[in-house]
Amino acid sequence: MNVSGGLRETLATKAAGFSDLMGTAEAVPPPKLLLKPVLGDRRPWRHSVFILRNRILQASLLAAAILWLTGCPPRASIAEINRDRGRYLGKELTIAGRVSDSFGALSTGVFQVDDGTGTMWVYSQNYGVPSNGAKVSVTGKLEQGFNFGGRTFAAILRETQARH
Repeated sequence: MNVSGGLRETLATKAAGFSDLMGTAEAVPPPKLLLKPVLGDRRPWRHSVFILRNRILQASLLAAAILWLTGCPPRASIAEINRDRGRYLGKELTIAGRVSDSFGALSTGVFQVDDGTGTMWVYSQNYGVPSNGAKVSVTGKLEQGFNFGGRTFAAILRETQARH
């Protein structure tokens, strides 16, 4: 006779009798035995390290994405900048469009960018001056009252990063 089989039958009979007392006629399955891991088994430890490493990686990627998105200067249309110069004055921003006019020498000069909504002059020092018709994206700080080459500009974007 199998001892564990007899024990299961006894437990099932007692459980059925208890359930009859409670008013239900369903048989209750025998309880499952819980097995403890063998001392030499290290998989649970490795699994928890794997999960922790994945969570750290996910948190790092999320933090990097947030920093990348907040670190970008805002891109604005030239019409929006001209409408509310005070809002953008002294702040770094990015404009994009085609060069409609340019002059300068020895990697210093000014050029006019037209994005279809308006035009804005850009002062470039150490970044060179693009040719007319070139498509550019310029990042810089907006300044007011600028003189260059005998001309006065009401508002100009002083280039702070190389164009892309």
